[in-house]
Amino acid sequence: MSTATAPSREMITSPYRLVLGDRFDALAPVLRSFHADGGEARGQFDVQVGEGVLRRGLARFFRLPRAGANQPVRLAVVAGGGRQHWRRTIGQCRFHSEQWAEESSLVERVGPFRFRFRLAVDDGALRFEQQSATLLGLPLPRFASPFVTATVRAVGPASWHVVVEITCGSFGIITRYSGSMERL
Repeated sequence: MSTATAPSREMITSPYRLVLGDRFDALAPVLRSFHADGGEARGQFDVQVGEGVLRRGLARFFRLPRAGANQPVRLAVVAGGGRQHWRRTIGQCRFHSEQWAEESSLVERVGPFRFRFRLAVDDGALRFEQQSATLLGLPLPRFASPFVTATVRAVGPASWHVVVEITCGSFGIITRYSGSMERL
């Protein structure tokens, strides 16, 4: 008689568990649960867009949220088959991405772009550090690539605070958004 148990649904479907391994258990409970099973959340973000015509143009080109305070945010994450589908609405901006584990990185596809992230856990918070980006499968040089960093930190049993910053080469900050989310 075997004493082995079947892997949990979380272990099968969570790219975050696959990338982080044992470090996944160091995430705050709300982050661990949401990044394992998905679900829905709502909140509000303050969105800042870099100053100048070029930065605003890049923000529009990349279809990033428009500048504004207290913009409503809706998030739905569906997990399955080792991938997660993220549907976000920030203000009037809607976008969908797909995430999966590949080697020791989290890969996120947004339209024709693919971003590869190193994940870190610091005091229960999740930090995303972009390693590379491709456009239509072609590697983008750092000076021409959107570069994303993000931190997600629990602030309550069902809520978290998000900070995302998107820069592009020598142009500097294209967009920065931050705010709180609450799991539904």
